Amino acid sequence: MATALGTIHPLIFSVGNELTLTVTNLPPSASDIVAEVYALDAVEERWMGSYPLVMHADGTARGTFPMGTILAETLIYVGAVQHSGKREVLEQVEISIVNPEHPIPTSHAEVEARYDEVTEKIRRRYEVSLGDSEAPSVKEHKIVHLVEGLLITDEMKLPGVRIYGTKNRPGGLDARNLMHETLDALGWPDTAPEDVWTQRFAHDHPVAVVVCPSVYAADVEEADAISSRARDDLLSVMAINRGARGRPTVTWIAQRQSDGTVTTKFRFDHPGYRGNLAGGFVAGENQANLLSQHAAVQNDPVLKLCVDLFGEAVAEQSKDARYFRLWSAMETLAIARVAPDQVVTLLDGSVWPHGQRTDRAAPRVYQLIVDRLFSAPDHYNEESMVQPASSLYELVRAWYARRNATAHYGRFLPLDEIQRTKPWYIDAHLTVPPQRQPFDSWMSEVQHLAERVLQTELIRVGNRYIQ
Repeated sequence: MATALGTIHPLIFSVGNELTLTVTNLPPSASDIVAEVYALDAVEERWMGSYPLVMHADGTARGTFPMGTILAETLIYVGAVQHSGKREVLEQVEISIVNPEHPIPTSHAEVEARYDEVTEKIRRRYEVSLGDSEAPSVKEHKIVHLVEGLLITDEMKLPGVRIYGTKNRPGGLDARNLMHETLDALGWPDTAPEDVWTQRFAHDHPVAVVVCPSVYAADVEEADAISSRARDDLLSVMAINRGARGRPTVTWIAQRQSDGTVTTKFRFDHPGYRGNLAGGFVAGENQANLLSQHAAVQNDPVLKLCVDLFGEAVAEQSKDARYFRLWSAMETLAIARVAPDQVVTLLDGSVWPHGQRTDRAAPRVYQLIVDRLFSAPDHYNEESMVQPASSLYELVRAWYARRNATAHYGRFLPLDEIQRTKPWYIDAHLTVPPQRQPFDSWMSEVQHLAERVLQTELIRVGNRYIQ
């Protein structure tokens, strides 16, 4: 028996016309017939709609429908047909065109040629390489990122990168085993069957795949950085559309060698533990302080907010976002704790330049830090607390400059011509670590300073409530 064939009439039409869908070569017994119509424009090929058809005596299924609102040139065709409880993908299709950009002859050959042109246009839009393929000594890489916590049901694409969902999900058996070992140690009953655990864990942990099929870079590290930026930009936009950001978990990189062989590497994307490696009383595991700090967050909503902002900051992988959130924590606390319009005296005895007082953000945060860390008789040593900055004044200004760069431009770009014209640029540039230096001493010191301020304030406030 001949395979089914779907057609759309008229061949060329515009919005407002009716379209007639016809499917031929169906079995005489076919019932519940539905035509699936697909559309192709300059952006994508997609499902457009499903339309019920009526079987006629001549063995042809047919239906007439009003054309929906399509503004741009679009090519449409019947790509599949459902009947008798089955779905058949059509091997042969006849294409019609809606709103052609320019007049074309009324012939199937001309419409099909236009379909090929648009298909090639889409291919050129998306099938591009990331990085500079013409740069000297570059190699081609293929990169895959696994992203947890983002549900994607349709493949989505940007130039050089695509994202799709996978049915395979983690079952969380390692977490289950750890929990059961803990319960055994506590002498508590074990009540989580493996099948129930894995089903619930998988339901709450959808996985998306981000693919960068062609990345040109000098080495694996540069290729990783290029694809990670593309991935993160895509995930940021998807967060708005899907209501979930997604967490990169694993990156796999294949590098093509000059002899045609391929070498592969992988890495885990989570930052790992970045906190205190020491333990005990002097390393933050202080029971008396814990009671005071807990009492503070229970009774002071502003301080609780600042602590939450700090927690969000240290979890950030983006340094720009971390500078921004750490500054937000300090400025929020400074607004609540530092009186406005006060003269700010620096630790060297001079006053804040240009007569700026505590009604301005940077002097206000500076005063908060001085009040909490440098006012007591046994205060901290300025030089040891602010390195690599030369003074607390320099550190606060650089920190505030990074905040401004992020607030106004999304991130600090040292080579950006517009940012170079801003009065805060020189201060922000101080924080740029030497190339390929793994440790960022400026970021570390800013975080350490904010941590000490919050620790001190938590104990100061909490001690009021501890009996």
